[in-house]
Amino acid sequence: MLAQNRFLREHALADYRTILKGIGRDPAMMRWLDISGSVRAGPNENYARELMELFSLSVGHYTEQDVREAARAFTGFVVDREGRVDFIRARHDDSLKTVLGRTGRWGPDDIVDIILDRPEAAVFLARKLLRFFVRPDPSEASIDEVARVLRETGFSVKSALRRLFTLPEFASPEAYRSLVKGPAEYVAGAIRQLGVETGGSGLPAVLARMGQTLFNPPNVAGWPGGPAWLNTATWVARLNFANWLTTDRRRARLDPAVWFPAGRVPPDPGAFIDRLGELLLDGNVGGGAAGGPAGIRVAGGRGPGALV
Repeated sequence: MLAQNRFLREHALADYRTILKGIGRDPAMMRWLDISGSVRAGPNENYARELMELFSLSVGHYTEQDVREAARAFTGFVVDREGRVDFIRARHDDSLKTVLGRTGRWGPDDIVDIILDRPEAAVFLARKLLRFFVRPDPSEASIDEVARVLRETGFSVKSALRRLFTLPEFASPEAYRSLVKGPAEYVAGAIRQLGVETGGSGLPAVLARMGQTLFNPPNVAGWPGGPAWLNTATWVARLNFANWLTTDRRRARLDPAVWFPAGRVPPDPGAFIDRLGELLLDGNVGGGAAGGPAGIRVAGGRGPGALV
């Protein structure tokens, strides 16, 4: 899983073609989906199915026959005890295969190329990116625009994100604070926003109590995210973390001076609270019963936002 994480970090802004081809040779993925050892006489369909369903097209844009044919292209690869991937040609099915209407002696990389030639693939990835960075229900216009950029740039994730962050929808009221932070985002973000010094001792356990065990997603689709992060137990875990972060002087060194220019804490309590509002709430604290300030509203579904 560490090797997979490194691969995804290294190629996060590359073209999606490179990512899909690489993840098909990822030892963690191969072991999880039991395709290490898939052979010509008995091809395992797990990866071919998840490749189309979860990673590129979604249900309804391929057939069971496409899955069976694509599975034959992924035969012959094995993972040894050290996590090294090897290809044994004698175990590979090199015969003709018909996948998504195209016939040839396809191998793994060919299958990825065939899939990404489908118009549905760009739409699939565009929707995924918008849901993660902007809001859960992005508009069809935004999806179409990001999909267009993907097709025109050879599925460049970097180009797609550049366009995504400049879309009107990204700065829209509908997107503002529309996303729930995952535990890793929440914990790391809070520590950085507050300038806390910590060695990180105990943080993995904190994340686990919030529902996220690092390097151990529930399945190849990853964590469901969104509202699924919040329930009675995980909500309390988030509140407890915020309390620990601001009160435990033994393991989390918090110095309010770092929140202010030149490290000078204003003597006025109101100015102190205003700065906290800017730091943690984008300046948008809203109007209270006593008619508090309207605040400042900034864009971005996954911006700093509140601690929770």
